[in-house]
Parts: sequence; C-alpha cells; structure tokens
Amino acid sequence: MANSYNNIGVIYLKQKNYGKALDIFTKSLKICEGINDKQGTAMAYGNIGLVYFYHNNFKKSQENQLAGYKIREAIGDKHGMALSLTNIANIYINQNDYRMALDIYFQGLKIDKEIGNPHGIGVSYSNIGTCYMQMNEFEQSFQYLNKALNIYI
Repeated sequence: MANSYNNIGVIYLKQKNYGKALDIFTKSLKICEGINDKQGTAMAYGNIGLVYFYHNNFKKSQENQLAGYKIREAIGDKHGMALSLTNIANIYINQNDYRMALDIYFQGLKIDKEIGNPHGIGVSYSNIGTCYMQMNEFEQSFQYLNKALNIYI
C-alpha cells in the first residue's frame, strides 16, 4: 500500500501538484514507519524532500533528504545513499554554494564507483561538470562533462 502511495505521489509530483504529492508522500511515510519498512521510509523522506525542493524550501528539503540518507546509510543501501547525496548537492547548487555541492557530488560519485553504477557515475560526472561551469572553472567543466559523455556514448 505504501508503495502505491509513493507511486501516486510521484505522478502528482510530475504534474506539479505539490500539495497532493506532499499529502500522499506523508501517508506513505506514516505507513512505512508503522511497519518498520526502512527502505520505504527513506524513499518517502526523499520524495518529501523533492516536494520542498520544488517549493524552494531548501531547509525542509535538506532535512528530509538527510533523514532519508541516514536511514539508507544505516541499512547499507549504497545506491540510495548516492541518490540522496545527489539530491542534497542539488539543494546547495540552488543556494549557489558550489563548493559544498561539489564535495557532496564527489561523495556520491565515490559510492557509485564502488557499486559499479554506470548511470550514477554518468549523472555525477555531468553534475560535477555543470557545477564547475557555474563556477567559471571551464577546464574542469569540460573534463567532467566529457567523462559523462564517454559513459553515455
């Protein structure tokens, strides 16, 4: 049931119906917590964090993303940890804190390399390259964007 709520919430999120998405993700969170579903709880926190992100409420977004990350770390969900780190770094990007974003993107990249996740590696390289571009560090930007391209080609 919680998984269905989560999927419905994603639909509302994609439709930019953030109020409904938040309601549905919150229901999912309560169900997951009630049945001690750590994976589902972490996912619900991450999705709630995305709703707040799209509302430019970066403080609440970060709180929820960190809550999801901590659960994923506790259960050893490295793929989920890397995803959470990307979402957290994106918050810093939107606050123009590029150095902090880079640090977090590199943490996620390290995890994706450890678990052999080529998609995650490519996304990380692309995010890192884009971050360097925002910082006007174009040589670094080219380097990482080309690494991303090489993964996708």
